[in-house]
Amino acid sequence: VCNEHIKVVDDGTIPFNRGSVNIDDEGVEGQKTYIVKEGILTSYLHDRISAKHYGIPSTGNGRRESFRQMPIPRMRATYMEAGNVTEEEMSIKETVSKITFNYQNSDLLCLNKTMHLPNRNEVIGIIKDLRKIIFPGYFEDVRLSYSYAEYYVGNMLVDIQERLKQQVLLAIRYVEQEKMPEPAVLEKANEICRNWITKIPYIQEMLLKDVQAGFDGDPAAKSKEEIIFCYPGFFAIYVYRLAHELYVQNVPFIPRIMTEYAHGKTGIDINSGAEIGEYFFIDHGTGVVIGETTVIGNNVKLYQGVTLGALSTRSGQQLREVKRHPTIEDNVTIYSGATILGGETVIGESAVIGGNAFITQSIPANTKVSIKNPELKMKEGNQDKMKITGEFSENPDKISNESGIWEKCK
Repeated sequence: VCNEHIKVVDDGTIPFNRGSVNIDDEGVEGQKTYIVKEGILTSYLHDRISAKHYGIPSTGNGRRESFRQMPIPRMRATYMEAGNVTEEEMSIKETVSKITFNYQNSDLLCLNKTMHLPNRNEVIGIIKDLRKIIFPGYFEDVRLSYSYAEYYVGNMLVDIQERLKQQVLLAIRYVEQEKMPEPAVLEKANEICRNWITKIPYIQEMLLKDVQAGFDGDPAAKSKEEIIFCYPGFFAIYVYRLAHELYVQNVPFIPRIMTEYAHGKTGIDINSGAEIGEYFFIDHGTGVVIGETTVIGNNVKLYQGVTLGALSTRSGQQLREVKRHPTIEDNVTIYSGATILGGETVIGESAVIGGNAFITQSIPANTKVSIKNPELKMKEGNQDKMKITGEFSENPDKISNESGIWEKCK
């Protein structure tokens, strides 16, 4: 807490005595009093108008008190005498003023709005806790038995549902901006969470099929358990399937928070709006991109670096409701580095798309697509040398690679 009268310095001690420090807060009518008690900073807003503006409930005596209590670092307070301000401190003060000025002049930084966004860490916590229910024994610390399972799962689901409801409420309120009555917001949040919880058995069944697809499709997999524990592609699919069931209910923010969390951990970007069928497997996974309007059938396998994207997004928001990404039918395999673009592009059933292929038109069913081998140029020392069908060439650029294979001279 810092203004022209007070400087707080972290020196690893807690010499704060019980008492209060008054600080004028620009942009807020009234005065904030920060009460310091044993390392806990509690702020009280004494002006009813500004307190109501911050959504702080009334105590009934004409005074509104903050319900927020925030742990603060170990600090000591010192007082700066007038005129005894260093150049560094003035620089910080000026920078603070400019930053907080931007808060007041940008809708995206407006504290009255941003303080009511969903909590990203809470959403990530829900992802982690739900994985303990869907895959018991893999990720939790407790030993679970059948006799205890119903109590454990029931208790966890009640907790998860309540936590999710709070985040959904924040998301809906933020988007609606008081356009929807509060009872309607609450009812909508309850319905969304109820529907999502009832979908968990279905999600679990789909994920078990995805595990089977991974085991069947990867000879390096030693067990199905290994896929659940270790495979980044499977983790990204797990998060996608949770997020998708919120996306189809038009929940703001939260589906994207979920899938971007998986994206950051795995390098696999699956938009929660994509429609993905049974027995889906992503091998290796790094660099895979699956766009919002992609449709993927059953028994589809992707390798690393595959992009299922849009031809162009220059029109921006005008394309929001338009199908921009390809359709991949059943039993298709797409090898590493392939790029398939366009909302009208359909990859037919049982097609195989070779590595690094660039496709913007539909491919018939049962078709194998591959690109022609590029010419390879070999250099030994400062001299280019290649061997083609037993002959050497000092200038390989003049010779076509009819066989598609270059051999380095020895």
